[in-house]
Amino acid sequence: MRILLAACILAALAAASAFAALPFTGEVAAPLPAPPIPAPPADAAAGSVTRVIDGDTLVLRGGERVRLLGVDTPEKGQPFSLEAKRLLEELAGNRTIALAGGMTDRDKYGRLLRYAWADGTFVNLALIQAGYASVLIIGPDRLHADLLQWHEAAAQDRGLGIWSLQGEYCLGIYNFHPNARGDDNLNLADEYVVFRNKCAHPLDLQGWLLQDAQENRFVFPSFTLPGKSVLTLHTGPGDNNATDLFWGRPRAVWNNAGDTLVAWDRQGKLHLNFSS
Repeated sequence: MRILLAACILAALAAASAFAALPFTGEVAAPLPAPPIPAPPADAAAGSVTRVIDGDTLVLRGGERVRLLGVDTPEKGQPFSLEAKRLLEELAGNRTIALAGGMTDRDKYGRLLRYAWADGTFVNLALIQAGYASVLIIGPDRLHADLLQWHEAAAQDRGLGIWSLQGEYCLGIYNFHPNARGDDNLNLADEYVVFRNKCAHPLDLQGWLLQDAQENRFVFPSFTLPGKSVLTLHTGPGDNNATDLFWGRPRAVWNNAGDTLVAWDRQGKLHLNFSS
């Protein structure tokens, strides 16, 4: 029954209409064909799943925890968090799966960061296709970013899962880059966060509050982020423009070993609660 249910879900998702994600240049691009879906690499490791914690976290036999790369599912209590967990259980629960790493081996919590395949199904992608996850790229781990982004756009266009909610998931993090080249304090322009508006309509960010784990705060100036475009917030000083904002801090803010980013709109509604 589990296999049949998972197969039905994946068959429905495979019929997604051909809409391509934008390449995050701030400009509208012509639709592109979907990138090919990869099979597990030859050097993928096998892991036996004993428990599914949530929509993007697994426990393997022996106790190792695995955080799925490139995806971010709703937190416990948020809409579609249970659906994401159930789909992950259907695909990978109590099974031996193939695991492949990216550029970063573990996160700050000690969890393995991996792409996963179950019976040939690319699990990370399946969560995106179902609309139960958004794309999240941290630092250099971009291996399957284009593929995940393409299918996220298709799920959003169809109003699947989290994309059926009005405005709840418009602001997202596309790239968190806390570790600047060289000495962080001497290269503040290279310490940055890339936000993106996942929705088609513009997002007025004026007065939104951003805060890290140490309660360093940034209040967004007058700025409207166009639909399906990106904004880079640099830690150091600079001149704000249509695609880049500058915090103006004299020293590095983001902790290279892991940090938290929380964002509220000007009414105090929580929109982001991200930990690297």
